[in-house]
Amino acid sequence: MTGKNKAFIALIIILVLFSLLICKFLDNTWLLFLTTFGTLASIAGLLFVIVQIMSLESITKATKETAENTKKELLFNIYLSDIGKTIKLIREIQNYNRDSKFELSILRMQDLLYSLSQIKNHPTFSRILCSDKIKKYIVDINVNISGLEKEIKLTNRSLDTVKLNRSLGKIILDLTDLDIILKQSGGKND
Repeated sequence: MTGKNKAFIALIIILVLFSLLICKFLDNTWLLFLTTFGTLASIAGLLFVIVQIMSLESITKATKETAENTKKELLFNIYLSDIGKTIKLIREIQNYNRDSKFELSILRMQDLLYSLSQIKNHPTFSRILCSDKIKKYIVDINVNISGLEKEIKLTNRSLDTVKLNRSLGKIILDLTDLDIILKQSGGKND
């Protein structure tokens, strides 16, 4: 038997005893007993409903807090995953550059611009990894895209892919640092 059931049975016993006590002192009729018991049971029922409503409000509040925390944790894990994907994307771009597959490199660099813009506009990420640094990377990538587009049109190859990949490597290092910091914080930077 649960605590609520025991409390309910105890309340009924108390109501019956209290009703019998009132009847004993007043008129000692069953009608008075039933009226008194009904009135006391109604009052007890109202008190029970009020307590249940208050309990429901606290449960609702706790549920909302739990849902909000779960949402934050999920978003945090998605952001971490996005950082990992961005790092892999940069490595893919570097491989395309090494293999002189500049058309594919340009396409993936455009995806990289989008990823870096998301990082730049995220309050925690831009605080950890300076927003100005991300803006510089975005400008550099745009310049590199232009250089790659020119390289495709030229017959003589003059693009320094080592330098291009080195600049992409700097982004990888900063994103790796960001990833490590965020994982160590467990999402508490939000």
